[in-house]
Amino acid sequence: LEEEMSHYLVYWKPDTVAESTSPALRYSANKQYDKVHPGDVLWIVTSEGPDDLVLVGRQKVDHVVGEIAAKAMLGRTNLWPSPWHVITENPEQKANLDISRHAARLSFDGVVSQLPDGFTGQHLQAMRRLDFDSANLLERLWQLRDQFFDK
Repeated sequence: LEEEMSHYLVYWKPDTVAESTSPALRYSANKQYDKVHPGDVLWIVTSEGPDDLVLVGRQKVDHVVGEIAAKAMLGRTNLWPSPWHVITENPEQKANLDISRHAARLSFDGVVSQLPDGFTGQHLQAMRRLDFDSANLLERLWQLRDQFFDK
């Protein structure tokens, strides 16, 4: 992995995941995306209960734009309402991988460095920048998704 790009863990509520009918992550919106830059990677996760972590997908950041620009670039008007939108030129298929057993190994830059035992979606609402080792772990799991995970 390149050291200069940032990887972020981004939480979507389970109903948001269910409502997202597109098979690939072409765009996402979040008021916290003001920290995100082209070249960064967003790891979209959800959680339905304590110690449950599901990796919905990986989104490489090509553009960080406002809502008006996102509507123009995507050619649609029904976007998630947010001041910031991330758009990917080459979207990847969503996967919904259960990575719960790896959650304790994830470390973040910042005051809160790890998820607590019994974490829930509430612990994931702040977007968190992953440290280098955690970003590498998610990349390895993502590369192995077709071999080891049931879709």
